[in-house]
Amino acid sequence: VDTRPPALTVNVPDGVLAKGAEWWTAQSSLLVRGTVTDGPDGQLPAKPITFGSNEPQAVDAAGGFELPVTLSSGRQELLVRASDSVGLSTSVARGLSLDAAAPSIEFSTSSEATELDRLRLQGRVTDMLSKTAKLVRAAGSDDLALDTNGGFSVEVALQPGLNEFVVE
Repeated sequence: VDTRPPALTVNVPDGVLAKGAEWWTAQSSLLVRGTVTDGPDGQLPAKPITFGSNEPQAVDAAGGFELPVTLSSGRQELLVRASDSVGLSTSVARGLSLDAAAPSIEFSTSSEATELDRLRLQGRVTDMLSKTAKLVRAAGSDDLALDTNGGFSVEVALQPGLNEFVVE
């Protein structure tokens, strides 16, 4: 007797930043993949997967599925449900947000002239998807780690004359 609902796994698609049940992407089209299995006493119907309010979808022999998703700007709810032959079901819900805006960068370090040979560059990157930034200067570039609020802070050596820095 089947008393357990099917097991459902929904994988994080390529190009998606996941934080718990919330997903963010800059891509307007995604391919959501996953697997569904039922225990030794269970049996899956021919089309065990539903995506949102769409028609049930088939899975491959290993229980794998692929669901194309087209996003509009802002946050949407992604709901995938797996049902077995006796009607037991499992759902996975994700908040999925399309971020089509470029990040903004603000410096909090003064751009005034200085006599110092070192300077701490500080600022903040405002964007849902940014996890790192790059400091570009004439001598090369360095990756900058951003804190949870998008802030960065790095000490840089200064050369006599004009020193230009770009954060991207």
